[in-house]
Amino acid sequence: MVQSDGKVAVGLSTAGTANGIFDVQTSGVSKFLVADDGDIAIGKSSVSGSNRLEVRNSGNTKDLMALTDTGELALGTLSFPTVSLIEPTLILKGKESTHHGILVDTPTTDYTGSLIFAKNGTANWFLSSRNNFTNGNDRFVIFNKSIVEVMSFEQSGKIGLGVVSVSAGNAIEHSNGAALTTGGAWTNGSSRETKNHVVALAYEDAYKALEELEPVTFEYKKEPGETYVGFIAEDAPELVATNNRKGIASMDVVAVLTKVVQDQNKTIRELNERLAKLERGSN
Repeated sequence: MVQSDGKVAVGLSTAGTANGIFDVQTSGVSKFLVADDGDIAIGKSSVSGSNRLEVRNSGNTKDLMALTDTGELALGTLSFPTVSLIEPTLILKGKESTHHGILVDTPTTDYTGSLIFAKNGTANWFLSSRNNFTNGNDRFVIFNKSIVEVMSFEQSGKIGLGVVSVSAGNAIEHSNGAALTTGGAWTNGSSRETKNHVVALAYEDAYKALEELEPVTFEYKKEPGETYVGFIAEDAPELVATNNRKGIASMDVVAVLTKVVQDQNKTIRELNERLAKLERGSN
């Protein structure tokens, strides 16, 4: 029926009781409603807050979808809670007592399924599941805005940082050559290609640093009861400490020790040669 105020009501037994400009009811309950301000409700008799569209199931027992005035979309709920400092644009809430997820299904292995993060229409980050077209290495990849792989996770659990695929025998591999082997050994990147200003270490500098190193035993605050042996970065000589005095590179200490031992071995050889000459002269 068309009411005297121009509102359209369907399924109402009494005129003048429509909840909006267009209201379809069953047993006195709105099933499809266009409110006076243009908001739309399906399966309910009103739209709450700043939502423009709200949908519930046919039994009015489950929230299905909400769309706000500013474009936020929620599936499985009608509310938009703030998570930490983030106001979600898209919310997906699954049914109870089951696992939830988002499925991105590509038709063939020649394409990627991606989640793209952009700013003002310009893509900055891509989260993609892709298949390597040359070696069949199916993996999950993070691309930067230049479509360069910055991080990848292979099905076997291997992690790549700036590499297209992780080399055999490595569990984690960086483009600078650093790697963690599948056996648990860490390899430092040390290629000449990654270095500038290569200068031989002077014995005097190495010896001074060695003299200033103070080995200690300690426990990490987050690992009580586990004793380690090492150094305190704030107390270490400048030659082996990082610029921020928060860490020490183990290879720096190895280089210092190597230089000191090499020079001492040279001195020992020279002394042995002199001693041999003296012994030959006395005979």
